[in-house]
Amino acid sequence: MDLRVAQNKSGRGEKLATRSIGYGLTVLLAFLLVFSVYFMQAPSGHPWGLDTHRFVDSGAIELLLSVDPEVETIIILHTNDIHGHLLPEDGRGGSAYIASIVDEEREQHPGRVLLLDAGDIVDGDPVGDLFYGRSVIEVMNAMGYDAMTVGNHELGRYGGDYTHGVISIENDYLLDLKGIAEFPMLAANVLINGSKPFESCVVKEVGGVKIGIIGVTTYFQPPENVQILDSDSAARECVEEIENETDLIIALTHLGLESDINLASNVEGIDIIIGGHSHTVRWEPENVGETKIVQAGSYGKYVGKIRLEFDAENYENYNFSYELIEVKHPPLEENQGIAEMVENYDNIISPIVDVKIGYTEDALSRSELGEMAAESFRENTGADVGFQNWGGIRNYVPAGDITIRQIHKALPYGNELMAMDLKGSSLKYEFNYYGYAGGAYQRDSEWYLTSSGEKIEDDEYYRVATNSYTGTRYVFVQGRNVTYHGICRDAFINYTMQTHPYLRFEISPSEQAGKAGETLIYDVKVTNLSIPDNYMLTVNGDSGWGLSLSDNLLEDVQPGENVQVTLSVAIPSGAIEDESAEITITATSQADNTVSASGTCTAAVGAEPEFPVTTVAISVVIAIIACLAVYRIYVAR
Repeated sequence: MDLRVAQNKSGRGEKLATRSIGYGLTVLLAFLLVFSVYFMQAPSGHPWGLDTHRFVDSGAIELLLSVDPEVETIIILHTNDIHGHLLPEDGRGGSAYIASIVDEEREQHPGRVLLLDAGDIVDGDPVGDLFYGRSVIEVMNAMGYDAMTVGNHELGRYGGDYTHGVISIENDYLLDLKGIAEFPMLAANVLINGSKPFESCVVKEVGGVKIGIIGVTTYFQPPENVQILDSDSAARECVEEIENETDLIIALTHLGLESDINLASNVEGIDIIIGGHSHTVRWEPENVGETKIVQAGSYGKYVGKIRLEFDAENYENYNFSYELIEVKHPPLEENQGIAEMVENYDNIISPIVDVKIGYTEDALSRSELGEMAAESFRENTGADVGFQNWGGIRNYVPAGDITIRQIHKALPYGNELMAMDLKGSSLKYEFNYYGYAGGAYQRDSEWYLTSSGEKIEDDEYYRVATNSYTGTRYVFVQGRNVTYHGICRDAFINYTMQTHPYLRFEISPSEQAGKAGETLIYDVKVTNLSIPDNYMLTVNGDSGWGLSLSDNLLEDVQPGENVQVTLSVAIPSGAIEDESAEITITATSQADNTVSASGTCTAAVGAEPEFPVTTVAISVVIAIIACLAVYRIYVAR
């Protein structure tokens, strides 16, 4: 009887255990299903979300379910507005990481991947700009780009010479780049010297599918030998030329999103518009009729991916899906070959651009840099006011050391600095709507000169300094008595060296305490990279404290010279507990006392050390307990 009871209990126990395991697995499976659904639907950027945002044409879902297994899958990857940013920044972008995305797609879809760029490969980063775009084209060759559209920055070259170092310069640099490029550079609406140097369109056969690619670029006020034609008319002519020999037509444009929408509305026959110029981040396509419009931000931070699945028996039927891939690392890894190419270019320019010229405690915003630029123009030329257009400031400067590389990214265009006489009405118009003012301020809708406080009158003429891009356009063409004063970026660099000097103090230790009558020793190290004149070191302290050295530690330090001195601070014999003094050491330019920096240290009278009764008592108790424990273990037994 006992045996049967035991067997019954054992059986019931096994059943209960089995049921418990089953319940647990059921709950776990349900949790995993819910979590997976949430994970897939989490928005991009969510901690549990994906780094890509995928768009599938709703009209294509039914086709995907019913389509014949015989399909041709084509992948189109695209970038735009790289602006010379071959290197990664803050864990994002970088050609080597973009190349790894391209490599993976080519491995999964051999012979069925197109790689396209929608223009503006220069003007923005010295690793691209100091080689006048050659470095970018050579990297694009190595990555295997299939085509690009010429952007306004390739055509206009918003900069000139670069006094702080030019690696290479060629008179007809854009046509030289065309000769270097191993892929077609497209521009259907561009004439140079009256002729078309670039192809209007090309037809690429990818996996049996014939894809037409048309290139058009935006209108801007171009150089004298460049003419920009109507983009709609040029695109329409290309569509008519290639529509009977293609299965799909792509317009690879550098127009901006709003103009892309107009193009799709005005020109029939374009299936997809891959755009640039407006730096727009499009997570999903813009649909205009049957045309889909996409764009991938700027600076290589995103790569657009179009997936087309064609019916193998009829290429007119295809399914469209889209995702915008954020170029983040991790998780992406570098293509080592591309990484080495970019590193070689960067190593060449590093001695030129990684020079420290200043220091800032806080990051400098674009608006702060714009105001600094305008003021630097005014100061350099002696004009009444300075003007910097908003569009000419392209980046901010982070807190810390300021380098020429950072200045180049903020002001990438090597425009000439020019000055002219301009009417007050025109000047105020530009200040109000288009840029930053230096030497002028606004109050109650009126503008005043900072130097005198005088109101800027509409009919009076004032001397204004600005960059040559702005100075040869808009109301500035009305200017009189025009003069030129070197390169804008050089004026800005010199101004930054004055207003944000790289003069660093290291005082060790920063705080000390001693007894009355004792002498405290401080090591003072001064690093100077930007004061261009002889400078002096001075010490100032509380009047009740004696300094063993004179007020002038060093009176004649050479420009750029770093110094290290010792400061002795004698605590007065009559000083009482907790009394302290703050000592300031200042470096000041002898030629211009506005250029200075300082460091501080504190000397204090510490309290007389007290006998640590509590600490000693605790230590004694612990020692006694330890001794008793040893006694019981080794002796008492």
